Amino acid sequence: MDAGDAGRTRHQQNRRTYFSAGDYDSTHFPLNIANPDYDEAYDTDSVLGSSGGSKAHQTGIYLQDHLKFGEFATLTLGGRYDWAEASGQKDDAFSPRIGATVKLAGGVNAYASWSKSFLPQLYTLQVVGFDGEGNPIGGPVPPERGRNIELGVKFAPDGTRFSGSLAVYQLTRQNVTTSDAGYLDFSVVTGEQRARGIEAELQWQPIGGFSLNFAYTYTDAEVTKDNFFTVGALLSNIPRHISGLSRSTSCRTARLPD
Repeated sequence: MDAGDAGRTRHQQNRRTYFSAGDYDSTHFPLNIANPDYDEAYDTDSVLGSSGGSKAHQTGIYLQDHLKFGEFATLTLGGRYDWAEASGQKDDAFSPRIGATVKLAGGVNAYASWSKSFLPQLYTLQVVGFDGEGNPIGGPVPPERGRNIELGVKFAPDGTRFSGSLAVYQLTRQNVTTSDAGYLDFSVVTGEQRARGIEAELQWQPIGGFSLNFAYTYTDAEVTKDNFFTVGALLSNIPRHISGLSRSTSCRTARLPD
């Protein structure tokens, strides 16, 4: 058994300044959407603006160990710990990762992986209350957490011109934010979303320098837990079926002597 260790630290820092203004009382702006009158005078006395700024930084430590069992199997164990802070909000989490591959035959390998993810949402605010004039008060949003499971096979059999992969996966995300329809400067935190499906890729190279590539993805994405959206509702902008067929060519040129 062979083993290899790896470690890494990453730090990033962001700064931003902003100016915002708004008035959420619709009676001050009686615009008829069906028949708008753009010459109508609007009451802008209640529009209040403010400026501000913020600073965020995130530090992560990565650790990984790669174990090789002869020529037939590998095991990868890894983890990452993150610290994030912005405007007094602090988040930290540990995200583990496990992966394994097994050789089934010449040019054919099966693999499996399980991992968790952490995404701080430091610049995102949600409505947590209202002031005396009815204006929304923003509060921090919890970090997004994810969990991904994937099983698959990759193949490039010896003596053939075919290669490709086939995989099944499930990705679960918690604390996903979407735009707040009532207050455009804020977000709504959903409960849980899940996407699972099948991915397939196939490449055929009949001659050197030319190949045909086919890819297909089936995705079933829906809301699984929520107090705001309907459980079982499909997620927007995620197609159920994606397929593609392409060709690629390459040529090699020889440089003539001067």
